[in-house]
Amino acid sequence: LRSLIDVVKQKKGLVNVMILPFIFYLIISSLVFEINYVMLLALFISIGLLKIEDDNKMTIDMFSTSQRTFILSFVMIFLMIVSLGGIYLEVTRFTASVYYDSGLRAFQAQNTELAVNKISNAINLDKKNDLYIRSLVSILLARLNSEPNNFQENFQNIIALNNAAIKLNPLERLNYIN
Repeated sequence: LRSLIDVVKQKKGLVNVMILPFIFYLIISSLVFEINYVMLLALFISIGLLKIEDDNKMTIDMFSTSQRTFILSFVMIFLMIVSLGGIYLEVTRFTASVYYDSGLRAFQAQNTELAVNKISNAINLDKKNDLYIRSLVSILLARLNSEPNNFQENFQNIIALNNAAIKLNPLERLNYIN
């Protein structure tokens, strides 16, 4: 406590004393826990506040020459494109999970056609999720038991879907149950 008071008295500012442990906490917790946007935003803001409170007004001139400006502009554009691609992938995965959830709800409401359509949409959006394919196989099997029309053709489609789920994730034991 005495050293804390000494630091404040030395005109380092109370903000620096409060922000530095918070920054270290965020960095250490990002190593332990999964990083999310809130953590990154808090880290960004706290580093900005630390820089504002800094007595040394040291600046780094990244755009001192035209070559640096050109290269850094392309790097920033590349990072923006990669970020937009990542956002697109996350949005499609989220949309697929919404379709999957609505498909399960439709199946619980005994509406197998709507369930098959919704889960098929989820599979089209997220082709690498074996859970969606496995659930579609289960729904198609339930529909096949209640409506045995075109048994041979429907059963072949079910086997093909189940093989696709096994191919996606051969270590998942639930893919072998159906």
